[in-house]
Amino acid sequence: MKIVLIQQFSLHTPDLIFFKKNSFTFLRVILVYLVADCR
Repeated sequence: MKIVLIQQFSLHTPDLIFFKKNSFTFLRVILVYLVADCR
């Protein structure tokens, strides 16, 4: 039951673990994307 809840939660937030491990890189990618989008 616990595994099913974790799987359902991970479906809604697939990048949660990636964000926790690489939060700085993730934010930097977002900043680059926003800057490129504004041009």
